[in-house]
Amino acid sequence: GLKKIFFITIILILLSTNFVFAKDEIIRNYKFDSSEFNLIFENNKLIDINNDIYEKGEFGLPYKNIKIFYESNLEFIDYEIKENKKEILINIKREPETLTNTSYYRTEKLMENLQFLGNFKKGGKNFILFKYYPVIFSENFSQGALLKNFEIIVRFKPEYFTYNYENSSQNETYLIIGKKEIETSIKFFTDYKKNKGFNVVYKPLNDFYDSLNLGINYKIRSFLTENYQKLKIKYLLLIGDEKDIPPFKVFTYPTDDFVYSDFFFGELTSNLDYDKDKREGEPEDDKIDFYSEIMVGRIPPSDINKVINILQRSIDFEKFNDKNRVLSAGAIWNFEENILMPLTDGAESLKIIFDETFIKSGFSNILLSEKEGVKFSNFGDDKLDYDNFIKYTNEYKPSVILWQGHGYIDSTFRKIWLNDLNMNNYFDEGEDKQILFVDKNSLSSIKNQYSSIVFMGSCDNMKGYSNSLASDFINNYGVGVIAATDTSWYGIEWNSLNSGWFQSIMYEFSEYLSKGETVSSSLSKSKEYYFENFMYPSQKYERYANIYVFNIFGDPEISLKMEKKYISTNSVTAKTNEIFKIDFNLNIKVNNARGSIEYDPEYIKLLKMDGNEINYSIVVDGKIIFKVDNIKSDKLFSMIFFGKKEGEINIKLININFNNGEIILENFESDKIFILKRNYPVWDINQDGICYVEDFIEFSKTFGSYFGNENYNSFCDFNMDGKIDGLDLIDFSIHFGENYKGG
Repeated sequence: GLKKIFFITIILILLSTNFVFAKDEIIRNYKFDSSEFNLIFENNKLIDINNDIYEKGEFGLPYKNIKIFYESNLEFIDYEIKENKKEILINIKREPETLTNTSYYRTEKLMENLQFLGNFKKGGKNFILFKYYPVIFSENFSQGALLKNFEIIVRFKPEYFTYNYENSSQNETYLIIGKKEIETSIKFFTDYKKNKGFNVVYKPLNDFYDSLNLGINYKIRSFLTENYQKLKIKYLLLIGDEKDIPPFKVFTYPTDDFVYSDFFFGELTSNLDYDKDKREGEPEDDKIDFYSEIMVGRIPPSDINKVINILQRSIDFEKFNDKNRVLSAGAIWNFEENILMPLTDGAESLKIIFDETFIKSGFSNILLSEKEGVKFSNFGDDKLDYDNFIKYTNEYKPSVILWQGHGYIDSTFRKIWLNDLNMNNYFDEGEDKQILFVDKNSLSSIKNQYSSIVFMGSCDNMKGYSNSLASDFINNYGVGVIAATDTSWYGIEWNSLNSGWFQSIMYEFSEYLSKGETVSSSLSKSKEYYFENFMYPSQKYERYANIYVFNIFGDPEISLKMEKKYISTNSVTAKTNEIFKIDFNLNIKVNNARGSIEYDPEYIKLLKMDGNEINYSIVVDGKIIFKVDNIKSDKLFSMIFFGKKEGEINIKLININFNNGEIILENFESDKIFILKRNYPVWDINQDGICYVEDFIEFSKTFGSYFGNENYNSFCDFNMDGKIDGLDLIDFSIHFGENYKGG
C-alpha cells in the first residue's frame, strides 16, 4: 500500500511540471499573452495603453520582464519561440536619448517584440531573462506589430553530479586583499568587522603572484570563483592602486575603445572572452552575466598611513547617529539647441531623485543649481559654484553628496550659456562656458571630521584610479565614493526613473541606500535593475558602458544605518520666514511621557505643537514643559516653527519620563535643523532684488489668511504670528520701493 502511494505521488509531481525528455534533454514549454496590458484598439489602431503596473521602456512602450527559473542541476542549452503576431497602426513620438559621436549610433536599431537578454545566476538561483514588448513599431513609426500571445520552448541538459560547497553554519566572509605589510596595521579594522559578525580573511598579494604572468587580477578572480561559495564571501576590499591590483580591461563598444572596471572581481560566473576574440567583457558576444556574486570596494593607495586613515574614518562614520542629510549639486547637462535637443538640467534630475527616494526615509536636502547665464535652472536652494560647494559641505555636514556635472579626471565643471550671439533663442556652439565647481583643491578647504558617501555623476572622475578626483576624495574626505572610470552616459531630458541612463542608476542607488543597504549592495542592485529594464537595442553599447564604468572606492560594507534610539526626528532644512515641521517619533511602545523642551529662540520661533492628548506650557521663550497621555501611535508629538535666523540648531528634550517613571531618558537631541538665509530680505517676496509692485500683488493674494488656510504664505507673514493682517501690511509698506541689489 505504501509503495503504491509513493509511486502515485512521484507520478503526480512529474505530471505537474510541463516538460518532456528527449535524448537526455529536458524540454519545457512556457505560455504568455498580452491580456494583462489592457491595450485599447479602435479600427485596428492602438489608441491607448492602460498599464499602471508595468514599466514603460524605449519610446514609452510598455514591457514586462520574464524570468524563467530552473534547477541548479540543469544546464540551459537554447530556446525557441512560437509567436502569434498581428500588424497594427500606431503613432509613437520619437524621443531623444543620449549624446554620442560614434558611427554606430542608429545602425543597431532593430525592435523586436521579444528580446532574449541572457542566461544568468544570482544568489544560487538560475534563470533566463526575456523582455516582452506586446507592441513594437517599424522605423516609419506608423506601422506596428502586436504580439498577442507566444510560447517559449526551452531545452535543458541534466547535470547528474552537482555539489554545493556552501556551509550554512559559517558566518559570511569579509575578504581583504592587499600587500602583506598592511595586514598587522589594520588589525583595528579587521577586529571591528569580526565584532559585526563577519569571518574576516586577509589574503596578501604575494599569494597571487605567478611565473606565467597571467595577471594578478585574473589570479584573484580565479581564487574568488573557486572559493566564494565555500567561504561564503560577501564583501571584498581590494587595497592597492591600478598597478598593484589591475582592473579589468573590457570592451563594451564594437570599436577598439575599452574601459577599465572592477566589475569582474564581483561577477564570477562569466567567461570573459567566451567568443575567444581577445576582446574581454563584450556584453552580448561574451554572454556576460550582470548579476554579481560578491560586493566589491577598493582603497586605491597602498600607503599604510592613508589606508589607516580611510578605514578609521569609515568606522567613525558608521558610529554617527546624525546621517540624514543630502547635498545635491546639479549642473546643466545641455541647453535647448533645436526641437530635437531639449534642455537637460542635472538639478531637476537630482530633485526628482531626492523627492522620490531619500525624502521617504526622513532625509533633508540642499540642492545647488545653475543660476548664471542666458537660461538657468528653475530648481535649487542656492547657486552652484566652487565656493558654495565647499561652504555647504562644511556647514551642512551632509552624509551623502550626489552631483551631476561635466567631469574630468581631476575635476567637475558646470556649464553656463554665456550669451545668445545670434539672438535665435537656441543654444549654439561657442556660446557656452565651463566653470569649475569641484576639484582636488576643494578638499584643502573641506573639514573631514564629518565624512560623506559621494556619488560623482560625471564622466572620468575615477579615470586613472589612483590619480583621479575619486581617489582624492577617498584619501581625504569620503567613506564611500562611487564614480566613473570613463565616459558615463546621461539621458537627455531625463525626468523619471523610467528614462534610463546613468541617472536611473543614481536613482535606484539612492533608493536602496536610503533604506539602509550598503553602498556596494545599493550599486549592485541598481545596476541589476538598470540592466533588466533599460537595455534597449538603440545605443546599447553606451547603455552597457554605464554598468562597467561606475565603481566604488572605500569599504563596500559602509551604509547609513544608525543605532536605534528611543526617539528619532526628521531632518529639516528651511529658509528664514519659512514654516517647517519637526516630528518626534517613538521607536518604543509607551503609554505616556513627561518632560521639557529647549531650543534657541534666536533662530526659530514656535508657531504651535501638535499631537494627541498633548498638554504644554511655555515657561519662557525657548523652554516648554509638556505631557502626553494615551499614546496610541509611534508619534510623540510634532512642533511647527518659523525659520527666524540663518544657522544650525538642535531641539533638546530634557528628563523624559516614560510610563510614569518606568523608562527615563535624561537627554535627547533632534537631528540638526538648518536655517538658510534668503538672497534678499523677506519683504522682497519674489526675491528679485526689489520690494515693488509684483511683491504687493503676491502679498495681496494672502492678505487675511492664516496658518492652515490654502492662501496662507509664511513668506508674507513678516511678524511670524500665523496670520497675515494689518500688522504685516504696515511692515510691508515701510519697505516698499527698497532696492536690495548692490546695496
